[in-house]
Formats: sequence, structure tokens, C-alpha cells
Amino acid sequence: TEEEDGDAPLRALRMRAWEARTSSRGWRGSLARFLRARCRVPDELLGVLLSVKWWQWSMLLAWLALSRIAYISQMGPIYIIMTGFVVIFCNLGRRKEGEVSAYSFFNPDYYELPGTFNAQRVEDHVRHRHMVQ
Repeated sequence: TEEEDGDAPLRALRMRAWEARTSSRGWRGSLARFLRARCRVPDELLGVLLSVKWWQWSMLLAWLALSRIAYISQMGPIYIIMTGFVVIFCNLGRRKEGEVSAYSFFNPDYYELPGTFNAQRVEDHVRHRHMVQ
């Protein structure tokens, strides 16, 4: 049938990936064989579980333990909000040398944007000067 013929390359790819995962000696191979044989974990889920690094698992376990402590101490919402801030700040990244920022990309001539807060505007406001643009 056409459906089975279309799935043949996918099945072959799955088998090669499965053999590569389970042929490794050590704890990963043993864990993969156990999860597939005894727990009947699907190959796709097994691939995801084994592709996560050990330090990522330890971070997840630490986050879960701390979330339990936050829940018990009735600080759950604050913990979730702080987690959001940590995720945002950890993923900000750094610009490479010569790479343009979003500000300079959309403002190539470096014109001051309306509403920009700077020292000149504060001084003009304090000295009651009218802003001339």
C-alpha cells in the first residue's frame, strides 16, 4: 500500500537513530533499553529524553524543588514571576563587534526619537525652556 511505502524511509531512519542511541555503552544505552523494553516509551519521546544534557536535567530538578518550597511558603506567584525574569535576562545575549543594534538598524541616521528621555530634556524642563524641534 502507498501509506506503508511512504513510511518505510521514516521507519528506517527511526531504526538507525534507535540503534545509535542504544548501541552506546554506559548509562544512556542501559537507560534507553530499559525505557523501551520495560516502560514501552515511544521512540520519539525516548529521543527527546536522551537528547537533554545532564545539567539541564539538574536545573529542572532544582527548579522543581525550589517551586515546591515556594508553594509551601506561599510565594508561588513571586517564584513564577522571578523565573520569568531569570529566563528573559539569561537569553538576552551579547552583540558581536560590528553588529548593529535594533535601534541603529531602524534609525540609521541616529535621529533622536520623539519622547526620548535624556539629560537635555530634563534640563530644559527644569529651566522652563520651550522645546523647539
